[in-house]
Amino acid sequence: MECHYNSLRLAEFQGLKSIVFPCISTGAYCFPKDIAAQSAVDAITDFCNERGSFYIDLIQIVCFDEENFKEYEKLLA
Repeated sequence: MECHYNSLRLAEFQGLKSIVFPCISTGAYCFPKDIAAQSAVDAITDFCNERGSFYIDLIQIVCFDEENFKEYEKLLA
């Protein structure tokens, strides 16, 4: 999702040291949790890999349910 990548770019531009993302659209909008998690992890990984010296110290993802947590756990294991 471009929203993750663009949010990281903006956070870096603003000099922020941390950022937190929710599991976007996986609740009321019923977006598939596996696709959302993969997209978020890919965007965050791509952003970090493109910047050799990374200025953001902490990136967190907030999971509001066990299903979302398990999707991220699988991807980040």
